[in-house]
Amino acid sequence: MQLTQAELSGHLPETIAANLLAALPESVQNCIEREAQATGFPSWFILETAISSYLDPDATSFKDFDPTMNQPCRD
Repeated sequence: MQLTQAELSGHLPETIAANLLAALPESVQNCIEREAQATGFPSWFILETAISSYLDPDATSFKDFDPTMNQPCRD
């Protein structure tokens, strides 16, 4: 799935996601890659979704992440 630059604004940059993915255990990398292939979404988006939905169960990306939903994220 190709996303336009406008759609990418506010998302995890692909190069940073690649570095983060490379630092994860191989089993986690493989799981993210399998999910990316199964859904057709890029691996950076799967990683972003995993992080954002952990911190805000209603979020599917950083763009709709609401830090007020999770007490530890509140200032």
